[in-house]
Amino acid sequence: MSDYNAKSNIVWGDIDLSEYDAFAFYCNIFDRPERDVSAISIPGRNGDLLFDNGRYKNIERVYQIQVTGLDNIKNLMSALIAQTGYYRLEDEYDTDVYMEARLKSPPVTKRFVGDAASITLTFDRKPQRYLKSGEQAILPVRFETSTSSGYNVMMFAAEFTINNTSGFISRPIINISGWPSTLEVGRFWIASSTNEADLDYYDISYERNNKVHLGGTHPLMVSDGNVPYVIVDCEEKTCTKDSGVAEDEKIWLNIGPDCYNDFPVLQTGTNYLRIVFCRYNGQGGSYDYYRNEINNNQQYWPKILPRWITL
Repeated sequence: MSDYNAKSNIVWGDIDLSEYDAFAFYCNIFDRPERDVSAISIPGRNGDLLFDNGRYKNIERVYQIQVTGLDNIKNLMSALIAQTGYYRLEDEYDTDVYMEARLKSPPVTKRFVGDAASITLTFDRKPQRYLKSGEQAILPVRFETSTSSGYNVMMFAAEFTINNTSGFISRPIINISGWPSTLEVGRFWIASSTNEADLDYYDISYERNNKVHLGGTHPLMVSDGNVPYVIVDCEEKTCTKDSGVAEDEKIWLNIGPDCYNDFPVLQTGTNYLRIVFCRYNGQGGSYDYYRNEINNNQQYWPKILPRWITL
């Protein structure tokens, strides 16, 4: 096990070690995940037959921490055990990244010196480490609106050109924001490709897009005038809503056939994404007003958090 001895704070979910007069003084920061490969031995043949399962295995993240004060020790141990499942894990050994980790086993107390204890924390973390630079929102390189009074609808198209230099495929978060409150329920299409020409079909024509079904549909919640987000998580493959949305206000997200693995991913190199969506103006109002309001306020534009990763 590679190790590193230096003082560091740790934040795991809602737990901040500094609030318990505690700090880490050891971590196996140089360990890296193992590729998941199945090996099959064939009688009479030298060498195993290998099958790459297309993933990396989880890996342990081990800390030695020091906690001072008996109450701090008891309270920290209770808090750690009570928090189950994967949570964001950050430390000062790798300040440019964060991890998703769960506590693999109960904390182990090594020794006491006065009212201070040395405790071992063993986390089971996902193999990828997320670059904090991937949390910066990317805006469209082009955003346009169109109206169709015959259909009483407004169409919007947002185009993204994103260069992935991380060396690994990333699965972004797509935030589709709220709108002026009098615009009612609409539909969304998302398509992505490393070839820009693949997206030519997904234009801003309502007559075309209203008649096509691009893959499976997923019920979503339309956001209201408080500008919450509809969140498309391409890693978890979920579509969820932010707060402030009535349960009966639903839209549909159609994943286009050009998308990899159903939900868009950002391949290494240059990626092109197009989000086409429409809103029905059933309550009337000026289309020009809405167009100007949306075009001039980036809070209404879709945004992509690329969620770059490394190992």
